[in-house]
Amino acid sequence: MITLTQEQARVLAETTESPPRVVDPQTQHTYFLVSGEVYARAQALFEEEQDVLGMYPLLAEVDPEGWQDITEMA
Repeated sequence: MITLTQEQARVLAETTESPPRVVDPQTQHTYFLVSGEVYARAQALFEEEQDVLGMYPLLAEVDPEGWQDITEMA
């Protein structure tokens, strides 16, 4: 497990980006930080092999401002 430094925790607390992104300066890979609860719920969805529509509430929670549930469009 990686533990944030105090400076990293401060910057994370101040960010408005949801979910926050971090970039590895050596590889330029981008990672998204989600809470343990959100991760566990997503992992459970994959393990249970639910259909894609079952993931919409979780995806909406990850990015609530940019989300549009297609099940409401029908």
